[in-house]
Amino acid sequence: MIARALLCACYAVLLSRAAAAQAATDTTRDTTRARAQGVTTSRFTVSGDRLRALPVDDPAQALVVVPGVVLRGGDIGIDQLARLSLRGNAPGEAAVYVDGAPVRFQLFGGSTIPLAVDAVDEISVTTGLADVGLPDARGGVIAYLTRAGGERVQASFHGGTDEPFGTGSSLGYNHFAAFVNGPLPAVPGLTWAFSASAQGEGSPYRGSGIASQPAFVMNGLDTAVTWVDGGGNTVVTAVPAFARVTGLKRPMDWATLVRGHAKIDYHYGEGSTASLTVLAGGAQQRFFPGQDIGDPALYAGMHDWSRIGIVNWRQTLGRLRGGALALNANLSLGTDREVSGPLAPGSELDTRDPALGIEWGAIAFTGSDLLPFPISDQIIRNVRTNSGLRTPYLNRTDLRNSQPFRTNPFGVVTGWATQGLDADLTLISERRLDGRWTLDWSPGTTHRVSVGADFNRTDLSYYSSGLLTELDLDAYHVEPRRLGAFATDRITTGRVTAEVGFRYDRFNPRGLFPTTPGRIFTNPGWSPAAATSDTAYTASLARVFTRATTKGLLSPQARIAVAVGSGTSVRASIGQHAVPPSLGSLFAGTNSDLSFTSALGPVFGRDVRYAKSTTIEAGVHYDPGSAVVADVAVHHETALRPYEPRLLSYDDPANPGRSLTVNSLAETGEVHGTGADVSLAWQRGAVLDAVVAYSYLRTTEEGRVAVSTHAIAARVGMRVPSDWKAGSFLGAVAGDLQATVLLRAASGLPYTRLRNVGSGILASEEEPSLLLLSGAEPLGVSRLPWTKTVDLRLSRNVRTVGGDWTVFADFRNLFGFKNTIDAYAETGTDANDLYRVTALRDEYTRLQIEANANGALLAANTVDLRGCAGWQSPVNCVALQRVERRFGDGNGLYTQAEQDRALNTYFDSFTGAWRFHGPGRTVRVGMELRL
Repeated sequence: MIARALLCACYAVLLSRAAAAQAATDTTRDTTRARAQGVTTSRFTVSGDRLRALPVDDPAQALVVVPGVVLRGGDIGIDQLARLSLRGNAPGEAAVYVDGAPVRFQLFGGSTIPLAVDAVDEISVTTGLADVGLPDARGGVIAYLTRAGGERVQASFHGGTDEPFGTGSSLGYNHFAAFVNGPLPAVPGLTWAFSASAQGEGSPYRGSGIASQPAFVMNGLDTAVTWVDGGGNTVVTAVPAFARVTGLKRPMDWATLVRGHAKIDYHYGEGSTASLTVLAGGAQQRFFPGQDIGDPALYAGMHDWSRIGIVNWRQTLGRLRGGALALNANLSLGTDREVSGPLAPGSELDTRDPALGIEWGAIAFTGSDLLPFPISDQIIRNVRTNSGLRTPYLNRTDLRNSQPFRTNPFGVVTGWATQGLDADLTLISERRLDGRWTLDWSPGTTHRVSVGADFNRTDLSYYSSGLLTELDLDAYHVEPRRLGAFATDRITTGRVTAEVGFRYDRFNPRGLFPTTPGRIFTNPGWSPAAATSDTAYTASLARVFTRATTKGLLSPQARIAVAVGSGTSVRASIGQHAVPPSLGSLFAGTNSDLSFTSALGPVFGRDVRYAKSTTIEAGVHYDPGSAVVADVAVHHETALRPYEPRLLSYDDPANPGRSLTVNSLAETGEVHGTGADVSLAWQRGAVLDAVVAYSYLRTTEEGRVAVSTHAIAARVGMRVPSDWKAGSFLGAVAGDLQATVLLRAASGLPYTRLRNVGSGILASEEEPSLLLLSGAEPLGVSRLPWTKTVDLRLSRNVRTVGGDWTVFADFRNLFGFKNTIDAYAETGTDANDLYRVTALRDEYTRLQIEANANGALLAANTVDLRGCAGWQSPVNCVALQRVERRFGDGNGLYTQAEQDRALNTYFDSFTGAWRFHGPGRTVRVGMELRL
């Protein structure tokens, strides 16, 4: 009610101001006022040319210099696309638009169209109240404008690598890109542009310190052991040899990212345009086998790919009552798909080490050929009825993982499967059709009225399950719809620019939710005949499920900016926008039965009320047209995190009179955020420019301590003029040299210290229910340390007859900061000795028991491995011999010190301190040719 009253009052003031302005005779306005006027919300832009001068892998990483934008850690590489947080919203929650089309992946809520740097013409970031014409503005707005053609044909080619440097810095990163654009002379007004890029990594960037940890891969046959089993049968068992690898690069651990963009622009008539943008991209990745190294059937990977076509059309319609009339339309069709799981045997062998880390063929996955993709309604019916095909190899006990011997690099007795196919498979498919039209009318010089409508149609299927069992199987197929309508009036009168508008959204999830989460075929209302009878199936759905309700949300807003001096304007805004949950959280577990899913484990989705967030902002923008530009804003937002899992109780239909507690999606109420953003830009001709941004946010949540977050980012660019000290040696070397520094630092995330029982729980893994039981302090009191990163790009332009060349060197994390991005919740550090003891205790105990049973246990826990003939399992004895040789002196006596060395190396290789830190320093070099 307060927000609506303020909107009405603001609109009344604006109308009276407009009437006064129309009666005035002085309409002159200088250029600096015009520049400062009209900024009604916090919005910043980064040009494509500026972007391409920065040391970044993902265009979004350049946005850290925008106040209010926070990126923690040392994200680098193609497998770590930047997940930005805008003014306290969840990382990756920002709405992303490309050429006016929304590209949000509805399943998880983030964007899956990672544009290459060479495809971007401009990025606009709105951290304040977004335009009402945008149908999806939760979490802020990031809008990409792709590059188009020009008046002449131009081309550029780019290549970069880290291969020349040592294993402590290089992991086999390679990058190739091309961009070509120009006009089409046969059709006046038509231009075209095309870009393509391919990036490869020999391994993902892991935390500082990983290079010193060994990794082991199988390296042929070590020996064959002949022995007699318990049934008197003679058996020959192969003991594999292992090769030790150190450095950042791990074998069979590559990642590939390929992206392409094409755009056609057509300008005709008086201000009419039409364009077509096509984007395509795909990422493939193999995961280092780690403890599955002995079983190639478990070697896993991931493949996702995205396609989207975007049509934009603007048609001028002449004049209506003296005002210009124009129609704008945007239509897009996008598809996202993802598969992850164990690799098919043939594909696994063919893709172990692609050249330059770039795999051009599509990797295949075991079991995916047995399921329809996208997942069909028949599979969903099978899951609901507990019949038919539900997993590729359901109940194939012969394919269960097993480890009969100690034939692994550390000689441990558990956790290193050497046979079996018990792994998980995930299949995701999403197709979206989005459309929006706007009619703009400008009657006179004061008003600009816009009305429009938009829609979204999504077809989403999700499947995740084990190959052999239904444990935690989750599958659903939904087709949600959204319709929206909006209107706005932009009023410009003298020094005042204001906007008043509203939008109405109608959400129809078009899905079914179990009346009691987790009770489907175990609900007494479910008919056993539902698997074979359509009538029984339909009746069972009606008894056990409840159809999702349609939600309608009205979101008003008002924004105003007033030029108060030469180049200075003040602004204020208040408004709301809808914050629906992601489809993945809404429909998770809606077809899963408690017979194969834990009530307290994965989150069960439910038909929650949709939230609205209210944004209030005031700011000052200073841009006198000189060397300095400044912007300051204060803001308050609600519903930053409107949904989270909660333990809720339901009447259990399978046990009348009893209550069932289920981990369910729930509305959390309002999490408030109040903050301030400051930006200062300074430029000294073409020689020096700098931008500094500071962001502060204080969030409050019921039951938790208020959290204050600070973030600082800066970009500094320096260029030596090409004619500097002309004719001198120093001028020849340093002339046209450019340096760009990107600095960012952010305060650490809050967490709650737990009592140390050796569980090894991480700060990032804390669950609300766990905190209530094990918390050693009030919720959210502890903080991770600040993270800080300094990246540097040095480049120099060289002009030749063949074109303009640029050679460059990129230094990431230049000073090698050991950023702490996580910690043990029980200790607050990257070490937990009690957890180490707990994790390794069983291995020490079982080794002593086996050695004692074979008469090989000597004093001080030394194991005698000098003779294996008398061992119940000679294979284990031989495997331990190799471990003693690998981590000891090779004399056949496996001492306590050698056992400690082997098992501590095992622990540190997989769960050591390196996983709590960001990547260390790395260097890349390359060149670019422009024609």
